Amino acid sequence: LAPCHFRSPGFVAGPPRARSGHGRRPDGMVPWGIIMMCIPKNNRCFRAFADCGIGFCVERRKAVLKFVVLSNFVGFILCSIGFIGGFSDGGVVMQRLYWARMQGPERVAYAGIKSQCTAIDYEANLGLCSPIADVDCDKQRLPTECSLCQEQSAIMVGPIIIALITYMTLERNTFLRYKGKDSVQVKTMACFASFFGGANLFSVLVAYWKTCIAFAHKYEDFDASMGLGLKLLVYGGTGLKLVSGLLHASLPVEGESSDLSEEESDEDNPDFEHEDYNRNDDESLRR
Repeated sequence: LAPCHFRSPGFVAGPPRARSGHGRRPDGMVPWGIIMMCIPKNNRCFRAFADCGIGFCVERRKAVLKFVVLSNFVGFILCSIGFIGGFSDGGVVMQRLYWARMQGPERVAYAGIKSQCTAIDYEANLGLCSPIADVDCDKQRLPTECSLCQEQSAIMVGPIIIALITYMTLERNTFLRYKGKDSVQVKTMACFASFFGGANLFSVLVAYWKTCIAFAHKYEDFDASMGLGLKLLVYGGTGLKLVSGLLHASLPVEGESSDLSEEESDEDNPDFEHEDYNRNDDESLRR
């Protein structure tokens, strides 16, 4: 669901393109979630997936689902805090929840995805803050790296919002399974939201890290490091979400999968019904 269009030194060849004042719409936005939701789940592959489980988790089904509900809630909160830090304009929020800290020979700067602030001193007391989109990279010491970071920052809002939405759908499906309203559809969409949503957000966070932080190791007098806001998104938006997906996959579907198996057994043995009919017919003749 999330746009994961990379613009980092490791993923693009050639100079960066100029970005417009309104940003760019990332390429390749495909509604994978809608496609997955509409795929029929009555084939053998989905039935086999519905029956998958791990004995340890199956024996503790209620406890596992309670943990997943709590894990999803904590992950959503961590994602929200990280997003607030990245979207801040400065002040105490930027001081505590910045995404990147960049230190050069002349100054120290803190940045999110919306603004960057210059520190008055090395204790992170922030001075002048300005929108990242307004930075003139041609006048910076590292213009290419500045342009790449500027472009990547402009497309980060969408994936994070989608990550929060997928957390809400994941929590809904987890709650349905906990309440006994389980189905192949519910398990499939819960795992899809976990694995696809977590991996997709992780990919755009890695792109931000490569464009705005990791390049610093090339320069002896320049250093950059991850901030708390970015770490919260990594832990909450990807780590906990992938754990939830693994736990969902370890629990078989209750009720519906066994019904499907019985239907499949009847379909695979069409003579079974005829044998019962013939047996009843013979008994009636004897009488």
